[in-house]
Amino acid sequence: MTRPTEKYRYQEILWGERAQARVRAGRVGIFGVGGTGAAHAQILARAGVGYLRLVDRDIVDALDLHRTQLFDERDAAEPVPKAEAAARRLAEINGDVNAEAVVAFANADNISELAAGLDVLVDCSDNFRLRFLLNDVAVKVGRPLVYQGAEGGRGAAMAVVPGVGPCLRCLLPSLADVDDAGSCARVGVSPAVVAATAALGAGLTFALLRGEGDAVAGRLSRLEDPGPVVTIGVKRLEDCPACGRREFVFLEGRAPVYVGRCCGGRAFEIFPGGGVRPNLDEMAGRLARRFLVKKSHGLLLIAVGDVTAVMFGDGRALLYGARDEADARAVYDRLAARE
Repeated sequence: MTRPTEKYRYQEILWGERAQARVRAGRVGIFGVGGTGAAHAQILARAGVGYLRLVDRDIVDALDLHRTQLFDERDAAEPVPKAEAAARRLAEINGDVNAEAVVAFANADNISELAAGLDVLVDCSDNFRLRFLLNDVAVKVGRPLVYQGAEGGRGAAMAVVPGVGPCLRCLLPSLADVDDAGSCARVGVSPAVVAATAALGAGLTFALLRGEGDAVAGRLSRLEDPGPVVTIGVKRLEDCPACGRREFVFLEGRAPVYVGRCCGGRAFEIFPGGGVRPNLDEMAGRLARRFLVKKSHGLLLIAVGDVTAVMFGDGRALLYGARDEADARAVYDRLAARE
């Protein structure tokens, strides 16, 4: 067996040579590289996890910098997609790691492809609909999932080990719980809690990569600032919609249009669905006659009155300055229309 480099020596002392080899060969998907996702990814990269797939739909915003460890003010000023900025920084941290940036809106149409070939899925998203979508995929294909989330002064992390322990729907079986969930856009978030939550989640990811899923299944760790970390047992529900009845309603959903507010709170996001992929070069030429248009990192930045729209190649848009969802949708429709 090939000996690991010296920089992983203390991990090998702690875990053993065989376990460290499994960590280095691991393939992990980080879904969301904001606060907890960036910290989680950095811990895995420094430990030498061989492959990280970084999936995020957003761009770096100045509001991210107080809690997100992989970005700086240059990233926010460009702006640059979070996945690309994170992959670039991780390559600088550890050249042993292959960090793949995927700028995409994870949804029912592409989630199976995004999760393919991974040993562990890590949910670092900012909304429960994506969390339950990842839970559906994990349970359906039998792949471990690490859930972690932080808001306000609270954080939580749990490993979903299909066939062994409970899933997220065992915790929140009612779909009404999804829409009632809070977000950092409304209640804020502590950077210390973000880092601590990511550390809890990364510990679960390491355990899963080492083959210790049985030891961490069914345990939910929660922390508050200030306060201790509390770990409680979670029971698997026999009538759980996902791991019990195997009803994967999030995976099977096909909403034609998604409109929502990003976690940072300053932008509305619109995703048209249905495989719509505009030609950004054509769009830039068409819109430049009426609006101020700038190209940056494969994105279009378009000034429409008080609203700045950031258009992605998959048809998504972030709309900064929109008054509400209706205003955001009206601006998007105006930009998408071929007049």
